[in-house]
Amino acid sequence: MAGPIINRIMTGTGLRAQLARGAGVSFGVRIGAVLLGFLLHLVFARTLDLEAYGTYSYAFSWATVLSFVGRLGYTNSIVKFTADYVRREAWGLLRGLMHHSTARVFMSSVLLASAAAAVTWRMSEGSVDIFYLSFLLIPLMSLASTKEGLLRGLKRPASRSRSMD
Repeated sequence: MAGPIINRIMTGTGLRAQLARGAGVSFGVRIGAVLLGFLLHLVFARTLDLEAYGTYSYAFSWATVLSFVGRLGYTNSIVKFTADYVRREAWGLLRGLMHHSTARVFMSSVLLASAAAAVTWRMSEGSVDIFYLSFLLIPLMSLASTKEGLLRGLKRPASRSRSMD
């Protein structure tokens, strides 16, 4: 029973088939990321002592929160405007959106990471190296989310990001 439905989704060119394929790929990628994160936490929990793992978890949580702030809400806007610009074939506007959003998100996340590092340095009591390393992830996580929004707007959730210069 499921065979013909899966075959229709895999070979279909209609909107429903594209939506189903995109949702399936996006779901698979997200499940893979969650599993990878779980395995990483499991390895760290087994190899680090209690205090070091607690410090790692705390630092990574702060990096995640600050990367969310560093996105400036661009991720959802990019999805909306990208889809609209593609529909209208406004490639110049799409290119401008990409460059503008990437620059803004990068600058804001670098400023947030720098401010967080300065606060950590002023309040340092013990081992803060893990905090500094986690703050380096803030721009990377922010930019990755921005590019994910672009790919979702292009209806290519599993594609590699290519420059549209």
